[in-house]
Amino acid sequence: MKFWIPLLALVILMTNCQQTKEAKSPDTTEVPVQTIKTKDHPTPQTQPTPEPSAQWQTVNIKDLGVSFQTPDSWSKEGKVVNSTDLKGKKTSSQLYFKDDKNGYNLLIINRLGKDGLAIHNYKQQQFKATKGDYSKNKKEQTIAGTQALIANRIIKMDGKGHTLQEPKKQVIVNLADKDQKRALEIQFTFPQNQEQAAMKAFNQFLSTLQFTK
Repeated sequence: MKFWIPLLALVILMTNCQQTKEAKSPDTTEVPVQTIKTKDHPTPQTQPTPEPSAQWQTVNIKDLGVSFQTPDSWSKEGKVVNSTDLKGKKTSSQLYFKDDKNGYNLLIINRLGKDGLAIHNYKQQQFKATKGDYSKNKKEQTIAGTQALIANRIIKMDGKGHTLQEPKKQVIVNLADKDQKRALEIQFTFPQNQEQAAMKAFNQFLSTLQFTK
């Protein structure tokens, strides 16, 4: 019995040494690395998308005292119509545009002198008091370097009092030049169900509007 005890201890000692040796020996097996070759593809050069107005026609109306750009589908209806006072002095000018393709109408009115500015001042009072055309959905916007008043209205009847099959929306813009020599009113009318496309074109038109001397 005494002989087996030292022998058993020796076996246990040798087993522990073998386990320690295996624990200290890391797995050095190398895993081959695969190299994937790729071809270089140059990044394509994209050309900047031109603004819609880049393909539009430039209109310079001396009687209106403004220049702007419009799509080719917007055509002038007749000539500039001038109004005068009793002394023959010109008080206002107006010009009408029509887009038969999309059903848009554009009216530009240029009011001169004190009377024109008086009308514009009245519009400003309405805007501040939220009355008249500015009773709802009013806003201000910088146009041609000056603050413009913008109103919206829904048109359900034509000029003869007949109900329209499709209601129309009208946006009215009022602004005066910095020199306070004239006041401009712009009326843009379009089918209500085409509002998104119509307003995109109208806002682009407004971005090109400039007063001229």
